[in-house]
Amino acid sequence: MKRKLRTESESPLEALRLEYTRLNQDEFVVRCGLSRATYRRWINKETEPKFTPEQIVNMCSVCNISFKTFFSRLGIDVTGIPDDCDLKEKES
Repeated sequence: MKRKLRTESESPLEALRLEYTRLNQDEFVVRCGLSRATYRRWINKETEPKFTPEQIVNMCSVCNISFKTFFSRLGIDVTGIPDDCDLKEKES
């Protein structure tokens, strides 16, 4: 199956799904704990995303990316977020 190429008009959230996973939209929303209708409104830019902390953790986990990468890719200022801030607990 050929992957869809990213376009400039594409939603940053949809770009994350396409770049970091091999999941279709339905698989992605289920694994991230999102509603299909809400996700489609977000990627069609009908409404601004308002993520719950659990959704952020789930999306980062599904995409296997850090919080900083997630926020940065969505165009959110990441100043002050440490580079090593991720989902894994720090080893003692």
